[in-house]
Amino acid sequence: MYFSDEMAGKPWNSGIYSAFFTLRGYRDAVPLGTTVNSSFIDYTPFVSRDESYLLFSSSRPSMHEDMFLYVTFRQKDGTWSSARKLTMGFSGNARFPSISPDGKYLFFCGDDGNIYWVSIKVVKKSRPTE
Repeated sequence: MYFSDEMAGKPWNSGIYSAFFTLRGYRDAVPLGTTVNSSFIDYTPFVSRDESYLLFSSSRPSMHEDMFLYVTFRQKDGTWSSARKLTMGFSGNARFPSISPDGKYLFFCGDDGNIYWVSIKVVKKSRPTE
């Protein structure tokens, strides 16, 4: 499970955490590393079904509430790659990313309250080369 929760010392006191399910329930929540949690606003995570990438909203590199979508990819050693801002031809602020059930589209909310969508190709193009 990936979620936003309180994280002291950050704007909005919000950071991104994970907690894994075991036979005894969820393990203690742990914050994701500095490739995901920056000194800026980071929240609204969405992880792919296979946990190969994580989408989230961030204000980096600004302390203002101008939010954009970022993606980070699971590396072979289990850590997350450096987050990359998605380039998707949308000029406004974007929050609350999610992927369609068929895995073909990225949906997100603009600051105007409308829901937008783009091809999942914008995520795949952001994957770092190995």
